[in-house]
Amino acid sequence: MVGSDYQQKYVRKTGCKHPCTKVDIAFFDKVILNDLLIEDQNADTLFFIEELTANIDLIKFKERKVDISSIKMDRSKAFLSLDENRFPNYKFLLDAFRNDEQPESLPWNISCQNFIFNDTRLGYTYYQQENVNCYQPSKYQSRYFRLYFE
Repeated sequence: MVGSDYQQKYVRKTGCKHPCTKVDIAFFDKVILNDLLIEDQNADTLFFIEELTANIDLIKFKERKVDISSIKMDRSKAFLSLDENRFPNYKFLLDAFRNDEQPESLPWNISCQNFIFNDTRLGYTYYQQENVNCYQPSKYQSRYFRLYFE
């Protein structure tokens, strides 16, 4: 039910299809998403994860805080690109979830220390480039991973 609510909100904000085929919550300390798909605005695959497992250490509903010990992504693919105006193909996601208005309630504080990528493929292209550049490590694990967008 909770997963369905978030999927509907995602679909409304981005206009993309349903992003996930199955959501499991096991013993309230693990969330598993199967076949997580995020498409870009051209209906091409932006990000796909066959199975994402989040191990939850702590949930404080009153404080709206979630501490995640690790997020493991099995068999994932990401394809990033820049268009002719040098805008990335994920820009529409940043725009869709940007909130310029004052929130009605406090936002959730979600933290994670470990991101584990198994059987990952990363591709990127620049405008008018014919071939996709790929990086495919057999196993990559990152601790204290932070991702910044400009």
